[in-house]
Amino acid sequence: MRAFLIWGILACLPLLAEPVGIENEYYYTRQLFTSRDQIPNDLYLKILHKVRPLLGGSPPTIEAWSRESELPSGVALDRQGRPWRVVPEFIHAGFRDGVELVSPPLVEDEDSQALHTILHQIELEGDFSAGAKSSSHFTIGVDHLVDPDGNASKLVNAILFVESHWPEIYALFSPTRAGYRVNRFSVPLSADLPELFHELRALRGPHCTFERVKALFESYHPRELQLA
Repeated sequence: MRAFLIWGILACLPLLAEPVGIENEYYYTRQLFTSRDQIPNDLYLKILHKVRPLLGGSPPTIEAWSRESELPSGVALDRQGRPWRVVPEFIHAGFRDGVELVSPPLVEDEDSQALHTILHQIELEGDFSAGAKSSSHFTIGVDHLVDPDGNASKLVNAILFVESHWPEIYALFSPTRAGYRVNRFSVPLSADLPELFHELRALRGPHCTFERVKALFESYHPRELQLA
């Protein structure tokens, strides 16, 4: 079902004409881990082995997830040199007991068809599945919403438009998590942090730059972590 939904969204990529990165969270169905140290490295590579037959590139390898973490992650470069990653993720327990497939920014029809095939193969094989806290995330490029002089009014308007239309968006896609449409994992940001959007609406004229918008969201990041 997830592959079908994402395929429908990917079919709209030519209309968006902007890159879209997609993240999908899974747990390993063959074993539930009680410690993150139990997760074998080949688990991070298992999904990535599906990339090369579709998009070429190099075999997947293991690398450090980030400078701040000693946890491993998997990465595979396609023929364009773009990284496809599988990284640790919270799925069931209070630690990173699952994985997340992170695509590079996708633009071409070949990209969307490849991702659809990968997700379909994952579902058919049954080694990975959605867990209690699994979700899918979409990251959409916004360069076209920032003027050459750095004015980000169109970007701010787009953010405010989305945040004021969540009832319609939820009605269109009917997303559920743990059996509910809205729970603590899917509360709109404007509902959790109304002060952020009050400040965002106040950015007008020469003060509405991409740097100021970015700094504003970053200033609320500690609050977001508390909510999570």
